[in-house]
Amino acid sequence: MIIIYKKKVSIILVCKNEINHIENTLNSLLNQSYDNKEILVCDGLSTDGTQKKILELSKNNPDIFLFENKKIFTSNGLNLGIENSSGEYIFIAGAHTEYNNFYIEKCIEFLENNLSVACVGGIAKCYPKNNTIYEKSFADLYSSPFGIGNAKYRFEKSEEKVDTVAYGIYRKEVFEKYGLFNENLIRNQDIEFNYRLNKNGENIFLIPIENKYFAPSTIKKFLKKNFGNGLWVIKSSKYSEKAFSLRHLIPLFFVLFLILGTVFSLFFKPVLYGFMFILGFYTALNILFSFRLALRRKCFLCFFLNIIGFAVLHLSYGFGSLFSLINYFK
Repeated sequence: MIIIYKKKVSIILVCKNEINHIENTLNSLLNQSYDNKEILVCDGLSTDGTQKKILELSKNNPDIFLFENKKIFTSNGLNLGIENSSGEYIFIAGAHTEYNNFYIEKCIEFLENNLSVACVGGIAKCYPKNNTIYEKSFADLYSSPFGIGNAKYRFEKSEEKVDTVAYGIYRKEVFEKYGLFNENLIRNQDIEFNYRLNKNGENIFLIPIENKYFAPSTIKKFLKKNFGNGLWVIKSSKYSEKAFSLRHLIPLFFVLFLILGTVFSLFFKPVLYGFMFILGFYTALNILFSFRLALRRKCFLCFFLNIIGFAVLHLSYGFGSLFSLINYFK
């Protein structure tokens, strides 16, 4: 049953080389119960057939509009979409996700009933797209507080006020009031924009409606994603007052602890004892969370992959931040 509302929602979908995801993502947006919408796809000059697939789908779906994002990066594409939008609400979608059929309806209903709220978003629950054992493990790592800290948009099950959300649906006037996304940022542009909202007393809420976000399909993509995220945690501070929170720095502190702890342990026995105790505590937590995730999935091999995966997640993210920190002052 299609629910028709008066206010239009402009869905901004930025993508590049997403041929493996784009059709399912767009179909999940087209099949929303909320009827009054437009989908503005801002493609960063894809070379894998993504644009062709978008154009193919748009022939039978007049709600889809394709724009070339010649500047390539996400923040540029988001601003391009917003500037060409005609809706009263702006929905920042992602191309690695399939959306709950009632997602837009529930978010708009919440905004209409809570006029003091500037933005509302839902849960980005991580899933394995191809169901390989690596993807299962990656999905579990991204759904665990031990893996991603207190990123509540990954696992929270209750409605609450937050500092940032995934797949935010905004009142369009907040962009007119506080500006667009910071185009100096390759990543974290949504966190930085939401910080601007929080700083100015605007309210952001999370509601427990789940969408399927798909895990990286290879170890290389897993490493690249984590390293890049860690890199931009530090790098973004060059261009923004705040584009991250304390939890984003914990992997950097962990890497620095390992490096400095190893060095000083060679010369001071008390440091060695403290270093081994903390490292042992981390290992115990890793084993505990890895076992719980493997047990839930009923996958014995996942237990060992999770132990390695948690360490790789934290280290690749932390080394990305360290690399950025070293180059920050150059």
